[in-house]
Amino acid sequence: MLLGLGGVALALPVLVVGASNLLLRTRLLRDALGASTSQVRLDYARAYSWFPGHVHVEGFTLWGADRHVQWFLTIDRVDVVVSLLDLIHREFHATRVRVSGFTIHARLRLDPRDATPDIVAALPPIPGLADPPILDVGPEPAPRTDAEAGRLWRVHLEDVVVEHAREVWIQTVRSNGDYRVVGRWIFRPGRWLDVGPAVVDMTGVELGYGPHVLATGLDGTIRMTIHPFDLRRNGLGVFDAISWNGELHGHVMMPSALRMLAPGSEVRASRWEGELDARLLMDRGRLGDGGRVVIDSKDVLALAGGLTFAAPVHAELDVARGVVTISVAAANLRVTDGGAGRASVASIAATLSSLRPRMAEVFDDARFALEVNGAQTPNAGAWEGVLPSPFAFRSGTVTARAHAEGSLAQGWAVGTATLDAEDAAVQMDRVLLAGGLAVHVGLRRWTRDTRTWDLSGSDVAVREVTAIPTSGGRPLLRLRSLTVVAPALALTPSGPVGPVAIDIVAKGIRARVGSTDVFGDVDWAVRGRRQGVAATSTDLSGSTLAITRAGTGSNATGEGAWWGHVALPKATFQSKDGARFDANVDVRAMNAEPVAALVSENTAVPAWAANLVQMPGLAASAEIQLASSSLIVRSLEARGGSTSVQAEYAMRHRTHDGAVLVDLGWILVGVDLAEGATPFVLAGPREWFRRKAASLHDAATAVAG
Repeated sequence: MLLGLGGVALALPVLVVGASNLLLRTRLLRDALGASTSQVRLDYARAYSWFPGHVHVEGFTLWGADRHVQWFLTIDRVDVVVSLLDLIHREFHATRVRVSGFTIHARLRLDPRDATPDIVAALPPIPGLADPPILDVGPEPAPRTDAEAGRLWRVHLEDVVVEHAREVWIQTVRSNGDYRVVGRWIFRPGRWLDVGPAVVDMTGVELGYGPHVLATGLDGTIRMTIHPFDLRRNGLGVFDAISWNGELHGHVMMPSALRMLAPGSEVRASRWEGELDARLLMDRGRLGDGGRVVIDSKDVLALAGGLTFAAPVHAELDVARGVVTISVAAANLRVTDGGAGRASVASIAATLSSLRPRMAEVFDDARFALEVNGAQTPNAGAWEGVLPSPFAFRSGTVTARAHAEGSLAQGWAVGTATLDAEDAAVQMDRVLLAGGLAVHVGLRRWTRDTRTWDLSGSDVAVREVTAIPTSGGRPLLRLRSLTVVAPALALTPSGPVGPVAIDIVAKGIRARVGSTDVFGDVDWAVRGRRQGVAATSTDLSGSTLAITRAGTGSNATGEGAWWGHVALPKATFQSKDGARFDANVDVRAMNAEPVAALVSENTAVPAWAANLVQMPGLAASAEIQLASSSLIVRSLEARGGSTSVQAEYAMRHRTHDGAVLVDLGWILVGVDLAEGATPFVLAGPREWFRRKAASLHDAATAVAG
């Protein structure tokens, strides 16, 4: 609107130059002005002066263009009283301006890279000028000197009343309706602007982004002042010269607003309308306490990812105690797919806040918060096509909630999320895992610059788990509960960083190993740290495994429970060129009974022979190398009671070989684990074991080479 007044002000000095009806009523004035400049053209249907300094014009039009801006305005009628003496000093000073019927189109000339179809379609048309308005190629002209600027006309308008302003279309923002503007205006081209106090009354105004409607039925009054400032100032700092105070009411159309604010977004609002209630306060660029904008939408419908989201939405901007806050809340959100219910959310609330109420800086320090409560889906399997996963997943009711907060300006966030699933089931290759699931994600810190997610404190708990072969048969595993806790876990796109600590506690395990039933409780503490720049190796030294209330067979109560403790003083997991695990293992256990049972029930060693090695108070150590198709056990030494055992073992591509030397105190026995070999060596077992162990070492070295 102010730019429209400026256009009127630029035209009025031309209209009174001749100060005679000869110039006004004929083509002399218009032709002379058209010949004097190629940047401004004007025309009018009728004009006359009935008293010195008093001019009446009808059907006035003005075109203007320079290197950066193009404009076009029309005025139905204007009556103006001009100070003739001030014209001598190159000042157009009007003490009374009455305008009726006004429109203005103004647009910036675009860099070709910015002339996207959406922006070009939203620009106002200007008769006689090419579309789209592209910047001229060539160097920027030198700015006017003070002497050159001093020769330009100064415009000073007092007692300005504009009635029935019909359309104001500035760049991509368009308004249609009925405006009434009262105020004053002082302008020196390229140097100075001073506007107001001005009062703008709006009745039934429609606001749009180009042809797209943003709001309708806008009513209200705004009092505005542009305090004197130098036009050579750039950027958002110009807001420091602006004050306004007013109220506005109407009906907003958010789908068009979202297309304007986020043209590339995959989220599309097909229905989002609401009532607008706004109180606008700003003092010299600083948003004032008490400012408030509220949009209430009773029925919002949005589309994203093939899903439909529906909910009432309340959006609000508040300024209180110097804090600017934008909040959006939705209640009873419903998610559907083709009419079928997918999920519901009891409430979602998001806020964006800033401690900088100055318009030039607002939200430069933006903080955010997000709260999700009562999220629920009847079956996780319904999301199989939406959330990609290598496994088939289904469940009963799944509930979730989440909280996050952080700084958009500094690029960090913290938060928590929990998920509970009833009767969850995951099909992994030929095994179906079923049970209850509870997940807690603790985001201790997310950092945008390093793309690091610190998930320390997160945990996963499953209950009453069963692993069943998809082909049928006995369950492979039963588990009363399993909890995985990550006391230290930080991840980047390339993997974990820093120390990793994961504690896994399994209660009530019942599994089948070969033909042997085993049971017990397990507490596994994994400690890791990545090694090297390439980050393909993880140091797992310090990890431990504790087994309690364990045993073999059908003893479901754990009577006479067995215990054991495994430590990895040195261990490495290598992911390059195929996964591989290398470790030094220390074992302390109640005895070797479970090992004896596994050996006797799954190898050719007779039960009576395996049971000879009971080894109470077992202590053992070994070196282990485990890969995708191989297992190597080297330098195994175990002692317990009066028995000691030494062993070497190698399994590669389902073929195995090994040697065991058992000292029972009263007899020394060798056990050959090679396929097809006689299992027991009684003649010279110690020498046989030495040769066999050396052969296994040489074979392992050859394979490694």
